[in-house]
Amino acid sequence: MAIRPRSFSPNFGKVGRFFKMKIRVALFYDQYSRDWTPLVRLKDELEKYDAICRIAPSVEMLEYAIIFKPDAIVIGNPDLYHGEYATLLSNKAEVFSIPTEQSIFDAKVFAERVVGGHNKNNTDYEPPSVAIVSKFFLWSEFHKDTLLGAGISPEKLFVSGSLRLSIPENGVAEDGHDPNCVGVALETEINKSLAYDLWALDGLDSAYGSFLDYYTLDVNILHAQLRVIRALIDEGYHVIVRPRLDDRSTDYSFLGENVEIDLTPNPSYLLNRCSFIVTGQSTIGLEAYLYGTKVISVIGMVNQTLVSDRMKAYLSFQHPVRPKAMEELLQLVRDSSHYRQPTEFVNKIRFYFGANISRPETRIAEEILRVIKGKPQGFTNPTTKDAIFRISKKFRGLRGVLIKNKDNDFGVILSLLILARRLVRNHLGFGKVRSG
Repeated sequence: MAIRPRSFSPNFGKVGRFFKMKIRVALFYDQYSRDWTPLVRLKDELEKYDAICRIAPSVEMLEYAIIFKPDAIVIGNPDLYHGEYATLLSNKAEVFSIPTEQSIFDAKVFAERVVGGHNKNNTDYEPPSVAIVSKFFLWSEFHKDTLLGAGISPEKLFVSGSLRLSIPENGVAEDGHDPNCVGVALETEINKSLAYDLWALDGLDSAYGSFLDYYTLDVNILHAQLRVIRALIDEGYHVIVRPRLDDRSTDYSFLGENVEIDLTPNPSYLLNRCSFIVTGQSTIGLEAYLYGTKVISVIGMVNQTLVSDRMKAYLSFQHPVRPKAMEELLQLVRDSSHYRQPTEFVNKIRFYFGANISRPETRIAEEILRVIKGKPQGFTNPTTKDAIFRISKKFRGLRGVLIKNKDNDFGVILSLLILARRLVRNHLGFGKVRSG
């Protein structure tokens, strides 16, 4: 039976309405630009069911555990901060995971990421603890089957669809795509932390090859994209550039006046407006297909040895439309009749993203509340009730209140308050507490 909004809180009766116990859910993001919008979408849905929700960066997990005291926490991969924070919080709250790496469509690599952690070669941290996770919320049956094959219990796996997608009706933007508008989804821009990363990670391979090779490929992709931006500007196109992740503070004024910088938390603005998206290996390109936006990758314009080494080790997909030269790319943009939509590839993406599953936020919210509803909460859990009942035997009146309301959560809390009041009065000498 589906849980209905506003019906989850315990029924305390007329007086109890003033002391309604609400579920508290903390939602933690790892990367703001990727995680924020999906979590806001889930938060808004949970609040329809009377839950109290907070969204915070993952680095504040411990602070929120102490101050907010959540009944449930929602994280990305179970190795968020290598599982240490989440493991600690799991003693007090149910842990739910929405793995952020579900755009990795290589079954083996995806399973390694979830079970083994982001970087299996880094032995400085404990691997993630899958055991602490009550539910994994997954985009599609592919992800469920993959994790089943990795040994995760089926009771922990829930196919919800993807919170990242906000696809227009029939995959078509409401106002249509502007043929004079081209979007560029940038790869990692290495600027502020390159020196530190190379110093700190020297000699340490990532799980997917050396960091130096990783950066070298990203620099080559970025260089190709900047060349494309220059060429598009020269041709008179309006260019919308979407920086990636924490590099959004970069100043792009050098690109000129005909370039718009998209800093919105959700790529839907970019995907709804632009007729083409130029990317490297960004997953925004995958989402673009579902919006009916045409996608061009600059991978074909980059050193193919670098591409081969990196792509084979990291991702199983490559965007099918990969021009090898600038003029070939521009010809596709000038005359879209030359562009052939890769139908088979798009169908594959729709399957991986669970694009046919509607309202994933509702599915996730109801499952979170279903799991929590069956768990002991605060003063109303059976252990605490028994303890209060045993103590109440010593006091007239209090025992009667508890017996009368033993199956009523508010009655239990009221009994506890009466007990505390009487003990305080006795301690302060306001009168003796009469024993039974």
